[in-house]
Amino acid sequence: MRALPFALRNQQIVSIDEVPRGLSCGCSCLACGAPMVAKKGNKHAHHFAHYRGADCGHGLETGLHLRIKALFRERRSIVVPALYLHRQSVAYFQPYLFKYDRVEEEPYVGQLYPDLILRKGQRALLLEIAVTHQTPPRKQQKLRKLGMPALEIDALSLYEAVLQGSGSPDIRAFEYELQQGTGYKKWLFNPAQQRAEFRLRKMAIARPVKHRLYKGYHQYVTTDCPLGKRRWRSGYREGQAFANVTQDCMHCPRCAFLEYETEYVGYQEVPLLPARVHCWGHLTNRPKPKPWQTPV
Repeated sequence: MRALPFALRNQQIVSIDEVPRGLSCGCSCLACGAPMVAKKGNKHAHHFAHYRGADCGHGLETGLHLRIKALFRERRSIVVPALYLHRQSVAYFQPYLFKYDRVEEEPYVGQLYPDLILRKGQRALLLEIAVTHQTPPRKQQKLRKLGMPALEIDALSLYEAVLQGSGSPDIRAFEYELQQGTGYKKWLFNPAQQRAEFRLRKMAIARPVKHRLYKGYHQYVTTDCPLGKRRWRSGYREGQAFANVTQDCMHCPRCAFLEYETEYVGYQEVPLLPARVHCWGHLTNRPKPKPWQTPV
């Protein structure tokens, strides 16, 4: 059972370092409302514990959720992480500071209840706080349908990362990383990424795939590779560029997607063999990002 670092005191969320020891702290559990004892001895990490009762099991999750919500209500800014397009190692845009003036807690939006919505004028950022589980795929699909940028914070991993040698968390480091850091944040959806990848798919050239039997091995190749992955060494195509679909195109950052021949097997249509490689290797310039606000 993980130690509880937060409790409720006078309608405010406090950490173990902000209260006196024992029952005199006047704290209650954020999850169940039971009285809490501030244990601040010399042997174990400082933490809250339920008074005359077993741990309710939800104190840490509820405490992290409420503490993070209180932080973003107060600070009114958050650094969003870099955004990468499909298979790209160079960021589409670097981390940015998003400033907001309104906070909505668990609003009902498009059949969803996101943890927070941070708003600045017409701009909005959905925030999901992950403690016991990550955002499920079905909820991510609904977030995409909303068309609003959505960010997830891995609160539990961050909390465990700031635990000190004594076992108690470094609250300042925890809050700093929440607001200024990017290591525990990831994009669930970003419309800028969707638009950029859609433009790349539209500009990609569909290159047909040909089957080739070479030394007893089946190969699938596409000719005129714009990146010159391979070249024919002999024959009438000597010197001409080509690419091996499975070895070169599948992992190439300039490959938008592979199109397969399909066939019905039973009642389901399944992909069989590669038919075309949709490649944007002929483009010399990458899509230019349109950042939100001020760079960090």
